[in-house]
Amino acid sequence: MNRNARLAAGLTVVLVAAGAGWVGGRQISSPAEEASKTAAPTPSLILVPVEKRALTSEVVTRGAVRFGAPQKVALPTSALKRTGAIVTSAPIKGAVLKEGDTAMTVSGRPVLILQGDKPSYRDLAPGSTGGDVEQLERALVRIGLDPGPVDRTYDARTAAAVAAWYTDAGWDPFGPTEDQLLLLRTAQSETFLAESELLKEQETVELARGTLAAARSKLERARAATTSASQTDAAVAARLKSEHSAAVAAVANKTAALDGALDAERVAQLRLGEAQTGDPTVPTPSELLGFEAASRGATRAVATARAELTAAQVAVTAANVAFGETASVMGLEAVTAETEFAAAARVVEVAQRRVELFASRATATRVEEIVAKLGIQIPADEVLFFPSLPLRVDTANVVVGEQLLGPVMTVTNSRLAVDAALSLDDTRLVKVGSPVTITEPELGLRINGTVGLIADTPGTLGAEAQRFHIEINPIDAPASLVGASVVLSVTVNSTQGKVLAVPVAALSVSADGASRVQVQSADKSTQFVTVTPGLTANGLVAVTPLRDSLSEGDLIVVGAGAARSSGSPGDIVNIGSATTVSTSGTETKSSTTKGS
Repeated sequence: MNRNARLAAGLTVVLVAAGAGWVGGRQISSPAEEASKTAAPTPSLILVPVEKRALTSEVVTRGAVRFGAPQKVALPTSALKRTGAIVTSAPIKGAVLKEGDTAMTVSGRPVLILQGDKPSYRDLAPGSTGGDVEQLERALVRIGLDPGPVDRTYDARTAAAVAAWYTDAGWDPFGPTEDQLLLLRTAQSETFLAESELLKEQETVELARGTLAAARSKLERARAATTSASQTDAAVAARLKSEHSAAVAAVANKTAALDGALDAERVAQLRLGEAQTGDPTVPTPSELLGFEAASRGATRAVATARAELTAAQVAVTAANVAFGETASVMGLEAVTAETEFAAAARVVEVAQRRVELFASRATATRVEEIVAKLGIQIPADEVLFFPSLPLRVDTANVVVGEQLLGPVMTVTNSRLAVDAALSLDDTRLVKVGSPVTITEPELGLRINGTVGLIADTPGTLGAEAQRFHIEINPIDAPASLVGASVVLSVTVNSTQGKVLAVPVAALSVSADGASRVQVQSADKSTQFVTVTPGLTANGLVAVTPLRDSLSEGDLIVVGAGAARSSGSPGDIVNIGSATTVSTSGTETKSSTTKGS
């Protein structure tokens, strides 16, 4: 190898060794160097812009959706029907009831649906008046029938419209009952008998008036003869006069007894008449038999009183005969004439009263009143009025063949409602009318509503113990939500508009107890601004600056974070959007979560 070749080879070895040494030196570091590499970077401020937004505090729970306003329905009792009520077709669960529909049938008769504010409570018939008749007339007009003027009176035109309604619905109108027809026949018979008795009593009155006139003439003659009669034995006259006076008193007593018996007979007959007409109430058969027995007993009492009066009058006649011996002294003829005149006057009075009694019975007014009520009628248990229609049959409480003993069904309206329950603390925050957001994630529905009901007692209306039931009324909720479990966000407080808002972490307390936020100026320096905090919601708090100014977009300090490799002084977090921006220019996605 020549000299140049040996130099080149040596130089190569030196270069390789130098390179290896440099590489080895780069891999070796001192403990101080290693500690400096693992130390925390210099922290920087985390800055958040002040925003202007509305804040809302909410109570969040879950609820179950159902149809609203459940109402139990029972049938009223009809006085027109005396047989037991048997279900012949039951309500159908889920059926929608509209005005004029048949909800069910009882004993082969329909239960029809109409709209009206007042529930049915009585039978309606020709002659009925009142608010329930008015709402019937209005309902008939709505379904296309003509009941005549809407005047609160059930007249012949109303009855004709009711008959047409029943016929159009496939039912026979409800006409006179057997009891009503029997009552009419009884009234007609009583009227005929009263007319016959009236004629007899009128004849009695005429005869009594003739007797009264004769007695008056006899009395006048006797009084004239008495003034000229001679005196007789005073002791005998006194005795005979006493006996005669006692007999006359007996006649007066028996006459009064007859009057009382006649009055009792009239009262008994009037009560029987009222019972037969069903005014004011229709009696039971046993009660009617009682009235009839009382009337017959009163008539027998009258006959007994008449017999006793006749016996007393015979006694007066006997006393008159005994007193006749001294008639010239005591004026017996005058005394007798006075007695006969008084008796004749009483007979005229009683006969006239009986004429008046039978005259009232003989008129056709009572028969006409009964006939006027015998048109087409509506039994109370054949029509149900509801304030709003249509309704939905939620549950049927009866089955075919069952006797009616209670509610027949439960109905709901077509609007939806949501049942939920809250703790005591949450219930104190919620008020009736509070706005609610209803969310169904699976269907992607978001609906507004309001709180419609808050229970006064925990553990009621289906809520668990220690929890209060609330009812939410959705606005324009679809029927597909029925049965769904939904999320309810009840607004319990709101700023009612946009306010300055900062994160709760931005607030601190000064030495004097005032709340403040730390604001960064344009020159990167910071200063404290005293504020009054307001509503806190969703991690934010509403603030109002006291002395210093604070505006939307101002940067406030919420904490300190690691310094960026670029050496930037801090981070800026945008709380009003989903973007967090750092001073190094890096973007990440985030979201704001609402809480109660």
